[in-house]
Amino acid sequence: MRPRHPLRRGTLLATLVLCASLVTSGLFAGTSTAATSKTTTPPTGVAGARSQLAAAIAVRQVALRRVLGAAGSSKTIVPDNQAMLTALLTQALTGMNALAAKVPSDTTQEEVAADQTAMVQDYRVLALQVPAADMVLAADFSASIEAQMSARVPGIQSALAPAANQASPVPATVKSAFTDFQRQLAAAESATAGVSSSLLALLPESYPSNQGVLTSARSDLANARRDLGLAVTDLDTIVTHVHH
Repeated sequence: MRPRHPLRRGTLLATLVLCASLVTSGLFAGTSTAATSKTTTPPTGVAGARSQLAAAIAVRQVALRRVLGAAGSSKTIVPDNQAMLTALLTQALTGMNALAAKVPSDTTQEEVAADQTAMVQDYRVLALQVPAADMVLAADFSASIEAQMSARVPGIQSALAPAANQASPVPATVKSAFTDFQRQLAAAESATAGVSSSLLALLPESYPSNQGVLTSARSDLANARRDLGLAVTDLDTIVTHVHH
């Protein structure tokens, strides 16, 4: 006997793939973005230094616009987190835009060096703000998946109840899968709890002493991705039984 509201296995599996993809991008966006800003050829003279700095600023502008766009279009980010993240990223982009406008007028190596220092130390765009933003988006997306899974628990319980199975015994493997599903879901929820708030509290001027928060967030998101993957494996077992 099918439950009144069938569990949509394909939909949930597809959603988890998106979640895993987004978490992965959050884990590695900082590294890949930073790599694009490296220059192998030293600049020559003030003009060369200006050119190199302008290119480095442009990389940061592009990165900030990307995460700003992602934050603005996200359907799963918590509204308060979205507002705070947007404000932080906009402030950083405003700073990058101001530096981009100033650098062409630098006439000495000292002026270029001062702008270089300001670009890095005042904003920490590639080291802190962009990877933190990616992970805030990933954490909130993961939390939304966890909420969807949690909402399915009562329906699963009903689908596995004797009445729904015409008093036929539910296989031990299915019962075990449901128990593990709940365990993995709880682990994922625990892993993502507080990740966004900890990241949004980071300040550029506190870097690199606050780098441990980024490391911890990466680990938490990796754990959540693993837990959600295991939960979906369990759910696949359950749904196969229910729709058998």
